Amino acid sequence: MNLPSSVGKYRLLDRIGAGAMGEVYRAHDAVLDRHVALKIIQGGDEERRQRFRREAQSAARLAHPNIVVVHDFGEDSGRFFMAMELLEGHDLKGAISRNLLPELRARLAVMEQVCDAVSFAHGTNIVHRDLKPANIFLLPNGQVKILDFGLARVGQSSMTGTGMVLGTPNYMSPEQIKGLRVDARSDVFALGTVFYEMLSGRKAFEGESLHSVLYKVIQHDPESLRVVVPALPANVAAIVERAMAKEPARRFQSVAEMRDALRFARDGGGVADVSLVSMSSASRPESSLDGQTMIAALGEALAAPITFIGEVGGEVTIEGAAGQTILEASLENGIAHAHACGGNARCSTCRVSIVSGLPNLSPRNSDETKLARRLGFPDDVRLACQTRVGGPVRLRRLIRDEHDVSIVRSDSDSSVRAFGREVPLAVLHASTRETGTLFRKQLAHDVVHILNRYYAQVGDAIFANGGHIARYDGTTMVALFGLEAADARAKCTSALRAALRMQKRMELFNAYLTEHFGATMTLDVGLHYGRMIAGHLGHPEHARMTAVGEAADIALRVASENVLHGTRILVTEELLNVVEGQVQTGLVEHGEKRTLYELLDFAKPDVHYLVQTSFELVAARKEEAAAIFYSKLFEIAPQVRPLFASTDIRVQGQMLMNMIAAAVRGLDRIEDLKPALVELGKRHAGYGVEIPHYAVVEACLLYTVETLAGPAFNLDVKLAWTEIYNFIAATMIEASA
Repeated sequence: MNLPSSVGKYRLLDRIGAGAMGEVYRAHDAVLDRHVALKIIQGGDEERRQRFRREAQSAARLAHPNIVVVHDFGEDSGRFFMAMELLEGHDLKGAISRNLLPELRARLAVMEQVCDAVSFAHGTNIVHRDLKPANIFLLPNGQVKILDFGLARVGQSSMTGTGMVLGTPNYMSPEQIKGLRVDARSDVFALGTVFYEMLSGRKAFEGESLHSVLYKVIQHDPESLRVVVPALPANVAAIVERAMAKEPARRFQSVAEMRDALRFARDGGGVADVSLVSMSSASRPESSLDGQTMIAALGEALAAPITFIGEVGGEVTIEGAAGQTILEASLENGIAHAHACGGNARCSTCRVSIVSGLPNLSPRNSDETKLARRLGFPDDVRLACQTRVGGPVRLRRLIRDEHDVSIVRSDSDSSVRAFGREVPLAVLHASTRETGTLFRKQLAHDVVHILNRYYAQVGDAIFANGGHIARYDGTTMVALFGLEAADARAKCTSALRAALRMQKRMELFNAYLTEHFGATMTLDVGLHYGRMIAGHLGHPEHARMTAVGEAADIALRVASENVLHGTRILVTEELLNVVEGQVQTGLVEHGEKRTLYELLDFAKPDVHYLVQTSFELVAARKEEAAAIFYSKLFEIAPQVRPLFASTDIRVQGQMLMNMIAAAVRGLDRIEDLKPALVELGKRHAGYGVEIPHYAVVEACLLYTVETLAGPAFNLDVKLAWTEIYNFIAATMIEASA
């Protein structure tokens, strides 16, 4: 960047660094006779200028002793500048690398100040979104300053909306990496990674490439702090590890809560005044050092022979490449070595018994150590996926019969891997009370017809909200929400929305059932949020994605409680805690093991639910709806009638209703509709459709829904349809530009 000797009223002295948005100079303010840090960017594009302006505005709003002071913001000859207080000292990144904070209490003091500053920012509705050691500055007197609010989100700003990924990968939360909307809990995660690095001297998530780092943030937990730094008190390690929970609902729900936990750990939690040496390779625990030295030497070692004994046909010897794990070597050489978790130390199916050559193996890492302790493995039983070979070794696979081999081979041939994973899910259990009576009184073919109609009615509500039906049994259905990732709140909201819609659809179903079969059915729904084990389960040729675990049993028991309390939908406290006051609840039942709440409705209008439920009324009268739409269209815009002169308006109406129905079904993943909408927008532009036409279509759509929904079409419903339509229209218009 070629710069003059001065910018605005500031005389540039020397360059002192670079930030996310520009270069930083030490400068002199001649008017006030003081030195400042002057951050400068060239004009660039409008979005870049807006971010720079937002950084200045964000910091200027935050008058806090631990946040850098912004003095001025302006523009000079196409260059934008921001004047800040000039700081003396080191950023935290340099302090960590030089081990400038050897005492634990000193590090806790820094952590507490950082939390104070970030909590203050959150209190003014600002989320930083780029917390990292380089953005935390330490003054010589021990005071901390937070820098660089260039990626901060102010209020509900959409400057970086859903789908955009901004930040520094090693410190980004899983939801930030996925491009989801973030809240204050994303900063909690970032602080966890920063504090992990402060306490251990190493990054929580490291990788050889950007993709490797992002994958580890989403899928892997960092090595336990107590393994890396044995002298670290357990309560301090627990605070940091809780902050780095993958699911936002499992972290501290605010930075203030995290700060208070740190204060208790320092003042009342028995923290001794211990020294924490910098965790360079020369200062790691002895066993870890030996293992690391041995593994590093593998880079120059020759291939090591690995002999599998007890195999069909006798011993098999393969050559393991330098640095390979036993599992990698066996799979590369065609041995059908079981690895149900994908080689991530989450199962024991790859375990081997070492017959000879144990000293030639890498020591157990933290993941293997944790699993070995849990399952009581002796020293000679190792996980093949975690164990690297540095010399000759003889071993025996412990899971290797013909059925295991067929599972491994069918998995390796499949495009969808059968690896299991533990994941938090919202679970919905639904069943009817009159199943026995239905089976006794109705004819066999009628029962099949009724059940299939029932599955279609209530199943649509599940699928439309991103649910996965894991089991059918009579009138019982178990649905899972969150198998394809989402934050906890989205999973639980989808399950709640599905439950409410199921009960609405049962009203229509019962009207049909009464008219044609003289019967009715009462639907009981139970909802719970908990961890389950998900994976492709079943016969190798017919496996399907599902999940197993206690959470499903809890949802079943919750559903059965409806009969006792005269309710229709009961929800556990675990699920309600995630949605945080998003719904209206009625009956509260304090059981021996858990508290249950009756679900009544959403506390505030839910856009997706309102659109889905009002469309039920339209979809029941599709042909009439299409006729109303086109009648209104020709009334408002008679000039378009000739365009339909050679068109079968009935067929056109069916296409219209099918398109609307598809959009309504996809509301839970509306971002996924963008590619189709972009293509549709381009086609419509080719037909001569212009921007004013979209407003006409919106008016016709709202008129159609209002006509058929009747009294149910209130202001909330209108606003919900308008919001969804505006998203669709904006996407199509942008594509046609």
